[in-house]
Amino acid sequence: MATIRRWDPRGGLGRIPRHMDFWGPRFEGFQGWPNRRSTFGLPVDVHESSDRLVVQAAMPGLKPEDFDLTIEDNVLTISCETKSDISGEEGAYLHRERVFGAFQRSIQLPKTVDSTQGESVYEDGVLTISFPHREDARPKQIKIQVNRNGEEVEAC
Repeated sequence: MATIRRWDPRGGLGRIPRHMDFWGPRFEGFQGWPNRRSTFGLPVDVHESSDRLVVQAAMPGLKPEDFDLTIEDNVLTISCETKSDISGEEGAYLHRERVFGAFQRSIQLPKTVDSTQGESVYEDGVLTISFPHREDARPKQIKIQVNRNGEEVEAC
């Protein structure tokens, strides 16, 4: 005859260390994950309106001359370098998440934008780059002639 036991949601927690011994070596690359340079990416937002494409990159603490913007084959590349503010006499950090070094991000621009007319502004730690849509790529509005009861009416 089977014994009925009450379910304990924490019952399987005792097996976790045994699983970590098995899986641990396979996930060594994740140790220190938020602080590893290889996992850092320049955070960007890309949004589009009816007349412009706007790219925003968040990099606080830089100056406009720290950025290098290039466009080649309709690919926008944002490059920058941050330097560490550590000097040998300030003491030891207890926790550090800011990442320092050279960073680069490339964004494929749609063919509808005029990449030769880009404008950039750096304000409050956010670099904003905007591109107008090419005139021939903007949507066109066609007026419709409607004949109702002998009188013509234009509709948009």
